[in-house]
Amino acid sequence: MKSFFYRNFLIVLFYFLSSLSVFPQVNSDYVTQVGMDFVSSYYFSPAFQVTGEVGVERQMNNNGWKQFIFNPYIRTWLGTRINFYAGIGNYYTVNKYVDNRWEIRPHQSVVFAWPKLVVPIRHRIRLEERFDFNTNTWTSKNSIRGRYRIGTAYRWRTTETKYWEADLTFEFFFNLWGVEGEFQEQARISLGVDRGLKRNLVLRFELTWVKEKLFNFSEPYKDVEFKFKVYRFYGIF
Repeated sequence: MKSFFYRNFLIVLFYFLSSLSVFPQVNSDYVTQVGMDFVSSYYFSPAFQVTGEVGVERQMNNNGWKQFIFNPYIRTWLGTRINFYAGIGNYYTVNKYVDNRWEIRPHQSVVFAWPKLVVPIRHRIRLEERFDFNTNTWTSKNSIRGRYRIGTAYRWRTTETKYWEADLTFEFFFNLWGVEGEFQEQARISLGVDRGLKRNLVLRFELTWVKEKLFNFSEPYKDVEFKFKVYRFYGIF
């Protein structure tokens, strides 16, 4: 079992690293970011879940910032095919040429599937309160942002507990109030591949294109993000 886990881990990681070395050469004008996250969840029941997410992201060109992420949140079941999430994201950014920043981001979201199809259409509506601090002066830029994500996924099983899943999502961002901080975005397109190795262990590779101006058609995307994630689940699920 351990050899099987490491083999699959190395396969996904190989494709992840190969993407990093090849894709950014397509257009060096765009900003390339890479990241890795570890997400651990405990299910007190199938209807209530507590999760902690830790991660790091690195900008590979321009000013070369590094960002450290800690995002604890909860999920509770509201009804058939609908869930509520709430948490407090923390994003500490180490910049090369400007002051470091710490963004505290409380967030609440509703996630649901509609309509009921063979390949489900998933929606997420999210509200974020953003407090972006300059860690040198401790002044902050405060704002409220809305997000809407729509996507679909298809899963095929290789055994009862092992599977592959591919997904495609589109996400839109709306600043509702205040002055946005260092990181501003208006749209994301993401492609993801999940590899379920055991019932409580999932590996994920994600490729995302980011736009800072939604209707600037002369610039198809601004940033390209590559991310590798490991999910572990505990408890009753």
